[in-house]
Amino acid sequence: METIIQYEIKMDGNFVILSIIGELNSQDVPEFNDQMRGVLEKSKSVLIDVMRLEYICSAGMGSLLASFNSAKAGGGNIVLVHMTGNVRKVFDFVGFGKFMRIAESLEEAKTFFS
Repeated sequence: METIIQYEIKMDGNFVILSIIGELNSQDVPEFNDQMRGVLEKSKSVLIDVMRLEYICSAGMGSLLASFNSAKAGGGNIVLVHMTGNVRKVFDFVGFGKFMRIAESLEEAKTFFS
């Protein structure tokens, strides 16, 4: 099966911005884990832009939670940005918004680190 997910990583000052594009299916979780490890090695301040994330499976949600916990344990944080549509509905349904910050913009997300 062809992978239908892409990642864009860029630095913005002390922040790493990871953009997830496409669908995060179970077969993509190992690659997502690798991406997150690499991002967390670059910075403890991580913004995950999910504007173009169309779908996330339960394994992807679990991996995201594990990355969040790893970041927090290392003195860092992960903030989700630009969450819309069905992805937002899933995150709200499972209650991720109760412990993970979700920002409307990159500018707002950066304020959660100060």
